[in-house]
Amino acid sequence: MRRTIRTLVMTGFALGAATSALAQEVRGTVRESTSRQPIPGAVIALLDSAGRTLGRNITDERGQYRLVVSASTTQLRFIRIGFRPVTVSLARSGTRVDTMNVVMTTLPTMLDPVTVSANGCPRRDDAGPALGLLEQARASLLNSVVAREANPGRVVRLRFQRMMDGTSDRIARQTVKVDSTARSEAPFTAVRSAAEFVRAGFVKEELGGTVFYAPDADALLDDAFMAGYCFRLVRPDREHPTEVGLGFAPPGRARNRVDIDGVLWVDTTRRQLRRLEFRYVGLDRSLAGANPGGRLSFRDMANGVVIIDRWSLRLPSVHDDSLYDNFKQAYAHRISLEAQETGGEVAHIEWPSGLAWGAPLGTLRLTLLTHAHAAATGTRVSLDGTDYSRRADANGEVTIDRLLPGPYKLVVVDGLLEPLGVTLNTPIAFEAVRDSTHRATLDVPTADDFVADRCSHDAIWHDAIPRRRPNAVWMIGRVIGPDDEPISEISASVSEGSKAKLARQQSTPFALAETHNELTSTRTGTDGIFELCQGRFLVGDSVVVAIRHRDMMTSAFPFALKDSLTVLPLVREPRRP
Repeated sequence: MRRTIRTLVMTGFALGAATSALAQEVRGTVRESTSRQPIPGAVIALLDSAGRTLGRNITDERGQYRLVVSASTTQLRFIRIGFRPVTVSLARSGTRVDTMNVVMTTLPTMLDPVTVSANGCPRRDDAGPALGLLEQARASLLNSVVAREANPGRVVRLRFQRMMDGTSDRIARQTVKVDSTARSEAPFTAVRSAAEFVRAGFVKEELGGTVFYAPDADALLDDAFMAGYCFRLVRPDREHPTEVGLGFAPPGRARNRVDIDGVLWVDTTRRQLRRLEFRYVGLDRSLAGANPGGRLSFRDMANGVVIIDRWSLRLPSVHDDSLYDNFKQAYAHRISLEAQETGGEVAHIEWPSGLAWGAPLGTLRLTLLTHAHAAATGTRVSLDGTDYSRRADANGEVTIDRLLPGPYKLVVVDGLLEPLGVTLNTPIAFEAVRDSTHRATLDVPTADDFVADRCSHDAIWHDAIPRRRPNAVWMIGRVIGPDDEPISEISASVSEGSKAKLARQQSTPFALAETHNELTSTRTGTDGIFELCQGRFLVGDSVVVAIRHRDMMTSAFPFALKDSLTVLPLVREPRRP
């Protein structure tokens, strides 16, 4: 059973008001009413006479704003979490630039009650304060949405896919991709609108598997979401000791419908939105052990911008398996359940003003040495399954930073083997930890080591440590299918060409009976790799390499052996009709 997640690219968010012949500029500063301190990150909504929003902007780190307004704009509404919203009429002096300074009043409590309208939810004593907290949480969500366009920063994101150890929280393996962008965008975007979530839920069964959906900041801001869910206050707990939770759930459970039950956690002391946590409800009970759900965390920047700095979805992964029953002397079918996570994190963000922020992440520091214990200058290493890659400096030193927490394995990227998609394994495996550095020293393996190890493993030599006569050539190649999957059990052979040197006939410990058309052969392994290292050919020889495909057709390639280790071009099998 395949589990998938769908996301779409965020469309641009309208910013400011459309200009016209009567457009004017309005600027000013927003301050707190008592302390007179500037309020950064306050959202300004431009409204027309009917109260419709024509555009939005946001105050900077000094609480200042600058707008271009059209003739249709009649009011400005200022919104910031922890403050009472302010709506002011737009005065027009007739000059090109008007100044409008605004003061906002700090709310005495984040639980200021809001009138409850009938929406099918059970009556609760905390309904009014819950909706008051919702209005404050939505103000922070609005900041996050508007800031993406009004005050974007340059972002480095880390996106991950993780398989957990069974249904535990321990990461068994992960892949990490680095994504740099010139401007901040939504980390992910809900495929369905808030109204569609209310109507159809968060899971859809399709031919290819089950598709899980998740709400984004825009969906949570939508009035349709507010109207379709019931809200409640959630008390602080051990994981959220300084926060108040705003719980939300559907009014009832519908048959064959998967919904979410979640909590928006708000720090009422610092007046900041902290995180969204939710779980899927209504799933098949067999999937409950994976604890499917999701989370977003929010972070307030010094310039007042609220960013989503971490996000993830945890989903069930179901595998068909079989286990041998000794008592019944037969294999018994079983279904195994694992948890998988997909998501990401902001590693770094920087604004044109120079303000920057970096996440607390892990670091790897290496010293790379050759077999002769010299600095392995220029050696390229990477972390398997990730975009993390660096080259050693003149001292053989390497630093890889911005590591997401989790397990990693170090590999060497050898220039000879890279065209085959082959990396060299190393004994360095570690767990990255936030704000921590892992240090290690590596005796760098070589392409020759890799081929020699495979030849020994495949019993081409009987010696524990294979030796090579002077100028003898080893060859390595790889066969893959049309979809880049490795092809095993493919026959590969090499024979001498028309210009083979007579020097090959010198007597050595490895001398073998030779014919005019001497031939050595092997088969590809499960990774599609074959090696020809009997040492029958020398540097300068001309040879013909033949690959017999699965359809029994043979492809032959002539080569002049120029190096003691010759890497043959990647062979791709043709797609079958």
